[in-house]
Amino acid sequence: MNEFSFGRAAARIILLLLSFFLIISALAQFHGFLKSTRVRVMNKKVALYPVYTTAKGSVVFIAKPVYASMDGKIERLVGNYSFVNKGDVVGRVVNDEYTVDLVTPSSGLIVWGKFNKYIGSIQNFLKSPSKIQFDWNKGFVHKNEIVCSIINNDNFFVSLEGHYKQQVVYIYLNGITFPLHWMYTGKGYTIFSGNEFLKYFINKNTFEMLNGFKKGVKIKTSTVAVCNGKKGIFIVENGIIKFLPAKMYRLHGGYLLANVNVEETTLIVVETPHLVKENEIFNE
Repeated sequence: MNEFSFGRAAARIILLLLSFFLIISALAQFHGFLKSTRVRVMNKKVALYPVYTTAKGSVVFIAKPVYASMDGKIERLVGNYSFVNKGDVVGRVVNDEYTVDLVTPSSGLIVWGKFNKYIGSIQNFLKSPSKIQFDWNKGFVHKNEIVCSIINNDNFFVSLEGHYKQQVVYIYLNGITFPLHWMYTGKGYTIFSGNEFLKYFINKNTFEMLNGFKKGVKIKTSTVAVCNGKKGIFIVENGIIKFLPAKMYRLHGGYLLANVNVEETTLIVVETPHLVKENEIFNE
């Protein structure tokens, strides 16, 4: 029978511990390698960007209704937003027995549908502001029902909740920035006037209002980092991960502006903040 060898057992234990530490080290290095390959960074330009806030309100049109004198299908002779003159025949109501012309009561832009309330002048609306809703016509109309509406010129009025000191505010819609001019301030609301592209304003009740320009970098929402309870972004500076606190502003297209106070014109921004920590060494 072989005698127990303390030295041989100790050697085996040392070899096992050494193997264990080598495996742990290899796994740590492998994890670090995987992490480094998953960390994404991007050079971002520091620039001024327009930022917007959301404003609530409603849009008012000065319009006149056109009524049907019988039940029937609608035949349109002109399209939505076409300019028509007073007395023009813009369409017909047709049934199995009769055909009746639709004649405009005034000049303006035609829209095939009806408002829930018709305002003869903006002064009337100022006295009793209310939410204006527009319903598009479905192609069939009953007797004495409104078929279409004639909007006075190309003008409209936007009633925004709250008080505004600006004489002009800028609204962003459909890729266009529209100036609106102050008209009246009431109790809890302010009315502005606008013209052109009124089709973008029909039934709108929330608006993106220009709130000035801020300096920073344009980022995705997933790039926002949280460190010590503060929002910001991680950047790479001299090979080290650094955290920059930043206020976030909403931009168009689902992007954010990270408003950072830096002198640099470009930053190396970490786009995978969940994979890094502040003061880590960044290995490309």
